[in-house]
Amino acid sequence: NFNVSASTDAGLISGTTFNITAGTPVTFNFSGNPDFITFYSGEAGHEYDKRNLLETPAEDITSLLKFNAKPQYGVIEGTLKVFLSTSFEGLRGNDKKADSLAIINNQWTDITSLCNLPTVSNGTVDLALPLNDYLGKKLTVAFQYKTDQNTSTQPTWIITGLLIENTIKSSGAVSSIKASAMGFQVLDMLAATSPYKNTGGSGTWSLANIATEMRMQSSPSGALFNNDWLISNPILVNSRPADLGVAIKKIALDVNSYTYAFKTPGTYVVTFLGRNENYKASSEVARQFTVTVQ
Repeated sequence: NFNVSASTDAGLISGTTFNITAGTPVTFNFSGNPDFITFYSGEAGHEYDKRNLLETPAEDITSLLKFNAKPQYGVIEGTLKVFLSTSFEGLRGNDKKADSLAIINNQWTDITSLCNLPTVSNGTVDLALPLNDYLGKKLTVAFQYKTDQNTSTQPTWIITGLLIENTIKSSGAVSSIKASAMGFQVLDMLAATSPYKNTGGSGTWSLANIATEMRMQSSPSGALFNNDWLISNPILVNSRPADLGVAIKKIALDVNSYTYAFKTPGTYVVTFLGRNENYKASSEVARQFTVTVQ
């Protein structure tokens, strides 16, 4: 028996389809007493029909791999390579031999030449590489730091702002999968101990500040050579977060109405989801309005 009606300062709105002016508060009045009420405004990121949608159709988006790369110190050219793969299954993280063989035997696509990486200290480049060919596939992003000289400093490399950026063609709405959500792990192919160390130090990848950067710290002249990999988990390129509603009522609350104002013109399907739940059973019902904002 959960029902919803709508009104503004001008009075009760008849029906479930109506027009309003942007910025006008709309009050939605409730009858019945569900245990929970969740509100979906119908705006981007809050659409009821997309609450379980975890993948954007490939034909609806364009996709980019974006990051900034900056080296420092020493002999830089050729020390960092960038790879993509749709076949790598991810690092185990507890078996160096198995992980090393998996890397060596995997079919990688070397995209280093497309990245135009800097070759001088403190040079920098902002990259935006198309990933449209990988839509609908699980993609692994990998960096290999490998040196072949130690007569001078082996350089630092700093990767910042790494993400997969997806843009909806029809609306221009942008969503992203950031490095911190991509499950990056490291493997030091030459380490006798702690091959998965990711907290930094000379000749070691650091993920301590992965929200802002991934850093390979320089090694001094005379240090051992490096062959260190930084590898993401396989990521569905066109994955997306499910749309979210706003919880406006819980069991302990008595909520009779909810007021909301749309700021941006457009047409929105507003949804109120009423739900009852206990240890025996659960049930729910959705009440919807189509609102055109002018």
